Amino acid sequence: MLKEFYIQNRNCIRLVLHILLILIILIIVLSPVAWFYDNHVKAKSILMDAKNIQLSMRLLNIQYYGDDRNIYEPGTENGMAKDTLEEIKHLSDTQGDIILVYWNWEDNLPGKFYYETDDFLAIYEYDAIRREPTWEVFRLNEIIGFQTD
Repeated sequence: MLKEFYIQNRNCIRLVLHILLILIILIIVLSPVAWFYDNHVKAKSILMDAKNIQLSMRLLNIQYYGDDRNIYEPGTENGMAKDTLEEIKHLSDTQGDIILVYWNWEDNLPGKFYYETDDFLAIYEYDAIRREPTWEVFRLNEIIGFQTD
């Protein structure tokens, strides 16, 4: 009975098997592409947030200059006062951790800061020689994996 069913529906069974094989190959090929694209979009979003943080720091520095106050406070946990940190997060509309490493007093802008979220780390550093900012965005899993090697 099974043999008769196979003989009668041979072409249909082969077609279904070919479709299943094509679907499996597509899933195997498209999964890494989708994963890479998702990470790329998230990294661009983190970079945009870090740029907003840098602009917020510069704006707040102008405001603090009128109040005879500094954004950068060495010796604190994040390099800034708590109210300054909250104001920067509010202005830039970000949720991650911000650590101001140093302030460039010559050009009156942030010298270096870190912006960390759950999955990514953005590093901003102002190159005083070329007078332009440099940006780097890393996935935290890659950093942790690099450390264990």
